[in-house]
Amino acid sequence: LFNKNNWTSFSSFLSNKSLIKKYIDWISPTTAEEGKTLSDYPPIYQLDLYDVDYLEKFRREYYRDANDFFGFLETVYSQDEPGYSTDANRYIMDKLYYSLYWELFKKETIIHFKKSDVNTDKGIVLFEEKEIIIDPRTNGYIKTALEVDGYMSAIGKDGNLRVRRYAKNNMLIRNTSKNFDRIDEPVKESTLIGYSSTNSKLAKNIKRDSPYYGKRISARGIVNTKFHIKQLKEVRDTFKKGERIDIKLMIQKELDKEKYKDLTQEQLMRLRTVVRESWLEFLFWIAVYHPEMTRPRGENGEG
Repeated sequence: LFNKNNWTSFSSFLSNKSLIKKYIDWISPTTAEEGKTLSDYPPIYQLDLYDVDYLEKFRREYYRDANDFFGFLETVYSQDEPGYSTDANRYIMDKLYYSLYWELFKKETIIHFKKSDVNTDKGIVLFEEKEIIIDPRTNGYIKTALEVDGYMSAIGKDGNLRVRRYAKNNMLIRNTSKNFDRIDEPVKESTLIGYSSTNSKLAKNIKRDSPYYGKRISARGIVNTKFHIKQLKEVRDTFKKGERIDIKLMIQKELDKEKYKDLTQEQLMRLRTVVRESWLEFLFWIAVYHPEMTRPRGENGEG
C-alpha cells in the first residue's frame, strides 16, 4: 500500500499511517466497548518506517552530486527514440531547461531568460542585477542553444528527415514553430510538459547495467539535492570525520541565524518543523549517496 502510493518520505509515511489508524477506529465503533486496541490489528499496528523502501525515492529522483546529475542528463538524452533522428541538437533545449533548474532558478524565471541575460565567456547568468556563476556544463548547453538553428527530425511513416527550426526570437529557451518571426515569447506550459514526458520516455530505454537505470527527472529531486549538498558541507565543517552527526545541533544552528531573529514564536515553531523534516530527509539522502557516513545499527539499537 505504502509503496504503491509512493508514501516514502518521512512526513507522508507518518501522516498516512496515522490516518489509517484513525480509519480503523472509525469503522470499528465497538472497539472501545470490547476493550480492544490497535494492537489487535497487527498488520497496521506493527507497521514501521523500515517496512517500506523509503530510500527508493532518493535513488530514483535525487543525485549524489553535480557529476551524477549531468551524467544522468547526458545518458538519458543519448537514448535512441524510434522514428526520430539521432541529431545531437534535438534535445538541447530540454537539457538546458533542466540544467538551469540545477542552478536553482525557478521555472518562470528560466522560461523568461533572454539571450542577453547570459555571458558564456564569463560563464554567468545575469539575474536581478547579479552575476550568477553557473556550472561549466550548463554554460556549454547555453553555448550550443545560442548557436543552433534547429535539428533534423523524422516525419511520416517513411521516416524522411526534415529540419525543425527553433523560433527566431530573443528568448534563451525556444520551441519549434512555423512562425519564425515571433518576438520574445516564452515557451508554453505544454512545451515544459513535453520535456518531462520525453525525459520519462527516454529514461525507460536506459539499460539495467547503467548506474542511471530507474532514474527519472524531478524538479523537487533536483532542488532538494542541491540543498542536501549544501547541508553535507555544513556537516563536514561542523563534525570531525567519524563523529556522530547531531541533527538537533544542526537544526538549532539554522534557527539561530540572523535572518530569523525577528520571527514570532509561532513562526519559529513552523520553521522548526520545516527545518527538522529537511534534516531528516538529509539523513535518508546520505544513506543512499554517502553510506560511508552512516553506521550500521547495533543489537542495542546504537548507530
